[in-house]
Order: sequence, then structure tokens, then C-alpha cells
Amino acid sequence: MNDRDGDSSPRARGLAAAKVNARRVHGIYYELKMLVSNYYLLLFKGVDVRSDKHMEFPLEEGLWHERTSRRTFEHALSYVESTDQRSFFDLGSGKGHALILASRHPFKRIGGVELSTKLHAVCRNNLKKHGLEGVDLHQANAKALGHELDDYDLFFLFNPFPGPVLAEVARNIVASVRRREREVTLIYQNPRCHRELLHEGFTCRRTLNGGHLDRTQRVNLYTYP
Repeated sequence: MNDRDGDSSPRARGLAAAKVNARRVHGIYYELKMLVSNYYLLLFKGVDVRSDKHMEFPLEEGLWHERTSRRTFEHALSYVESTDQRSFFDLGSGKGHALILASRHPFKRIGGVELSTKLHAVCRNNLKKHGLEGVDLHQANAKALGHELDDYDLFFLFNPFPGPVLAEVARNIVASVRRREREVTLIYQNPRCHRELLHEGFTCRRTLNGGHLDRTQRVNLYTYP
């Protein structure tokens, strides 16, 4: 046996273990940072954006609420051109954190949809505390939206739906584009249902991590058509 081949196997295993440990460290750091940030916003700003796993709807319709970090959101948005010519819509708006972050950009219009009545009420309260009265909010199943999507061309989602629901939402966006011709961009954080979007005709243009120190958060950017 070649000595080089014998030496490479332990080294390869060591490198693989180091990568796994690095991912764990980044994951722990991310969770701690989000915990501190959540309670800072709650205690000093009166804004509740904490994650919530207790939903009042079945998992077949939607997944539990987790808020995006500012760093991940801004990193993804930096790849979107001409935000002053765009209209932003959050699919699964939860407690409104992404809407609050979007309000810091010159979007023409901002909107969102949330299935949970509990999260929707918290979202309205959070937006009110930020003085954001003009956000187009819907308390509804995202699958039910049709013409409401026609005014938007930038969609954001943080893994809010299981595959069948996302496929139906994607078909609604496609139908909207056919009614009102335009190119839409979709920012998908934690893109677990990537194949469903490809199946509906979306093109994945870019895959990113969440930015410096948020490397556990993968984000895909899609366009249609």
C-alpha cells in the first residue's frame, strides 16, 4: 500500500470532523445570538419576534414560526437590484420581523400573509409600535391568495410551508405573472422545498449562506420566468 494513501485517510477524517464541529459551533453561536436579540427587542423595544412552535393549524398547512436575522435578511437583499422599484411581500409573515426589516428599504409597497391568527395579531402590534400603518397585511392561507399577489414582484419566505403548500403558492405566483407580466424574484431562506419551486418553473439564480457568522442559514434566490 502506498504510504501516502495510508496517511490521507486519517487526515481526511480529521478534516471532515473539523468541518462538522465548525458547523456546530456556528449553529450554537447563531442560536445564542438570536436568543439575546429576541429578548433585547422584547425588553427594550416592546417588540415580540420570538420563535413560536405552538401553531393553531395542522402541519399540513404550515410550519412553526422562526424569525429571520437582520444579517441574513440584509445579506440576501444585497443581491436584489433596484429595491426602490420593487414591491415586497412576505409569505408567512409571522410576527412581522421581515416586514420591519423591509420597511428600512425604499420599496414601493410592502405586504404579507400569515395563516395564524395569533401571530397575525402580534405582527399588527409590532408594526404599530414601529409606526408602520401602511403595510398590506392578510390573515389568510397563502394558498388562497390570487389577485392580491399582482402588485408584488419580490417575495420572501423563511421555510413557512410544507412542499404541497409551497407548490400551490408557487402556482399562484405563476398565474399572477400571467395576469400581470413582470419578472418576480423569490428569496427563500432554509429552502427545504427547493424542488417544488423548480418543478413550477422557477430558476435558482444564486445560493448563499446567511452572511458572516450566520453560516448555518442557507438562502436561495429564484426568478420567474
